[in-house]
Amino acid sequence: MKISSLPHGCVGIKEYQIPILEWFDIAVKWGLDGVEVMDLWVMEGLMQKINADLQKRIEEKLSDLPLEVSAFINHGPHVWPTEKMNRLEIEKVKFFMNWAASLGTRIFRITTAVKGGSAMKEDEAIETFVNMINECLPYAADRNLVIALEEHPGFAGTITKIERILERIPDQRFGVAFDMKNTLREGEDPSIILKKKNVLDRVLYTHIDNFRYAPPDRRGRGIHRVGESWWDRSVPIQDGVIDIKSLILGLKRNGYDGWLSVEYGGTDLNHVYKSIKWLRKVWGNNQTTR
Repeated sequence: MKISSLPHGCVGIKEYQIPILEWFDIAVKWGLDGVEVMDLWVMEGLMQKINADLQKRIEEKLSDLPLEVSAFINHGPHVWPTEKMNRLEIEKVKFFMNWAASLGTRIFRITTAVKGGSAMKEDEAIETFVNMINECLPYAADRNLVIALEEHPGFAGTITKIERILERIPDQRFGVAFDMKNTLREGEDPSIILKKKNVLDRVLYTHIDNFRYAPPDRRGRGIHRVGESWWDRSVPIQDGVIDIKSLILGLKRNGYDGWLSVEYGGTDLNHVYKSIKWLRKVWGNNQTTR
């Protein structure tokens, strides 16, 4: 097991965030094994503009540090009502697969949903998405990458929904990037994954994230509306509503020994440090207190 992190709530390219290259230095200081690199750091729109300068500086910085790139975080390929837009999505995936391979990672994380205000039926969206992935898999294999689908709202928003897609794509180079909070966006308890051996065996990567419910009148960075609820993501992973320990140890019992990455959408980077310390203890000792 190796530990990584993506504290995108307080690290990034916005004025109020810690600069990405500075974050990499912090990750080394904390003794992390790896960091994630994200498409949104260098991309505007659907490949309308790429910040090649920042892309190069990220590459150069990481080449000088004792950090692995645990995963490349790609958003898409999304499903559109037109073949032209779907081709652009595939071109974007291939562009970032090339960068991911040059960074030395093995995990290429994706998300998906229907875009463009389409009234596309779910079965049609799944069929289109499966065809897109089947086209991308040989390209990924040539670059020593696997494709890991994370649960995001839509036709792949829960473990149950992803299970249907896994059945359609049995290739073991395609699997799950399990995010421990995301299924709750659609009302599914994330612990359901522990009852689905066929899905557990396809977990290629893990995001560990948590939240607490916020009062409706509370606003600010780190606060997100999810359905009728407001989520405060400014919490260490051990302090939120999800029983993270049970999920971690459930993965471990099933033989998972891949990356554990602390995702953080909050505003206090110290929460990430506390999460990492707690995570090491849980995985190593199987005993801790919440």
